[in-house]
Amino acid sequence: MDAQVADEASAISAASHSAASQSVTTRPGKVKTNEIVMTNLAAKASVATTALTTRVPTTAIAKVGEKRCMLPVCNYHPAGSTRLFILEHTDGAGHRMKSIMEGMAIAIRNNLTFGGLVGQLQPLTDQHINFRVVTDAILGPGASKELFIWNISKRPTFAAEFQDARALEKKIKKLSDVNIYCHAVNEWGWNRAVATSHYFPMSFRSTLRQHVDAWPVQFSAGKVAVVMHLRRADLKRDDTRATPDDYYYGLADVIKQRIPNVEFHVWVSTKNIPAFDYDFWTEEDFKGYADRG
Repeated sequence: MDAQVADEASAISAASHSAASQSVTTRPGKVKTNEIVMTNLAAKASVATTALTTRVPTTAIAKVGEKRCMLPVCNYHPAGSTRLFILEHTDGAGHRMKSIMEGMAIAIRNNLTFGGLVGQLQPLTDQHINFRVVTDAILGPGASKELFIWNISKRPTFAAEFQDARALEKKIKKLSDVNIYCHAVNEWGWNRAVATSHYFPMSFRSTLRQHVDAWPVQFSAGKVAVVMHLRRADLKRDDTRATPDDYYYGLADVIKQRIPNVEFHVWVSTKNIPAFDYDFWTEEDFKGYADRG
């Protein structure tokens, strides 16, 4: 178990989960028990307008009147590059955002422009969160209008369609200056001989972070901040997807052994809109995190 925990220690990342998230923030030497921070993503989206959402000049459009994403993060390669469109994933906000970033990464690796998404019929996630609001909160004001070009009821005809990244990368060199579609992008790392940095170069990562980096944070200066997100709001306490607290405690212990100068921030929602009528999670359920510092 320790080996598994150690392997996953490097995979912890911040998560923006819903329009109403709660944070149990623990700081060494300055512990605030059950500090609740209500996060309004719509308000966050207006914090700052960065270069991330500054449109590429229209002169860069490959074809007059063509509909595609004009954000810089979508246009790493010159005008005239083949344009990749993907399907908006179903499921929750995290899964959907992950797919967008994976689609962009595949475009970067294969010298493509990321054209945008073929969206679902309505913008609500399985947790009834408006994913367009989440998109603007993470990628910047107006980003959703650039990314969601089509929807499945008005799906255009593409010059080529691929089931997954593997199929796309085997034939992409034969295509030029056309619109293509890839149904599944989650297996972008199928070729282990290609380094992850070819898909996610540092310049791409920096661009993705620009808007979120403008948000004010409550991290202590001089500390290494580790953020954990717990899935709780739409699950009952005995659901196998509600990973036990002991797992996170063990993960934190391993991290503290390797990085003594660390503080932890735990993000969780206690109640979700479409959740069944049951005994919802409460602040008391997360007291153990604050008590552990």
